[in-house]
Amino acid sequence: MLQNKLHFLFVQASLLLVAIAPALAGAASCCYGIEKLTVDHAQHIAPKAVQQFMQSAVQGDFSKCVQESWLSPDVREHYFGSVKITLSRQSKKKHHLVFPSFYCGAFHGAHAIAYWFVEEVKPARFRILYSGRSDGITLMSTASHGYYDVESYYGSTYILLRFNGKTYRRIY
Repeated sequence: MLQNKLHFLFVQASLLLVAIAPALAGAASCCYGIEKLTVDHAQHIAPKAVQQFMQSAVQGDFSKCVQESWLSPDVREHYFGSVKITLSRQSKKKHHLVFPSFYCGAFHGAHAIAYWFVEEVKPARFRILYSGRSDGITLMSTASHGYYDVESYYGSTYILLRFNGKTYRRIY
């Protein structure tokens, strides 16, 4: 019973932090609730270049979503949402936390929703640093190879992600 109450309080606190995330965008130790971001998708439409990159990068799963009859051409064009995040201690690098804006079985589980860390390598050229599924993430104040460590959570399960010089890898 106490564990359920603590989990509820943690989720509520996470949702509150998501509401103030834009003000904290440059700071470490920031939380992002993936489900909350998808609900507020109209506020977080990914830039056109990120949309195009993601539609190509996850083409197989995106094609499954397109086949679902309710995805209109307008929805397809703006399917992915994103928020700018700071993953690197080098402030010149641009990063996006990308997520699906609308329900699709290929990207959604019971609560775990797909997300990607995308880095802009050159203008309009991107690479995926990590892809995962969870309830949310927390950017930590610690770093590996110049990139902030990330804690991903699903319910009461936490996973630590560290950058290995090329991509983020699961540590535990």
